[in-house]
Amino acid sequence: MSEQLTKEENDILRSFEKGEWKSSPKFDERKMALKRHAQDTIRKDKRVNIRISQRDLNEIKRLAFREEVYPIKRSFPVFYINTLMAFQSFQDSKRKKIMMDK
Repeated sequence: MSEQLTKEENDILRSFEKGEWKSSPKFDERKMALKRHAQDTIRKDKRVNIRISQRDLNEIKRLAFREEVYPIKRSFPVFYINTLMAFQSFQDSKRKKIMMDK
């Protein structure tokens, strides 16, 4: 397996095998805290309804298609939020251009 590792990775592996690495004194406590944070991050405990015009929804879909962004079955909300944010950024840039043209 070490043949597939880079020189730096091999150095780290050798150092670990020599016992030069020590666990953090509060490793278990830190691990549990990080695990709780991760679980809190993926918990779906809020619902959000976004009402937008059909024209804006069509524009979002068009932009998503142009950017080759497709929703993954389990992440529709994330897909729409990201696409909506991209659309908002696009709208802002259009507004700035219009203001600069005046």
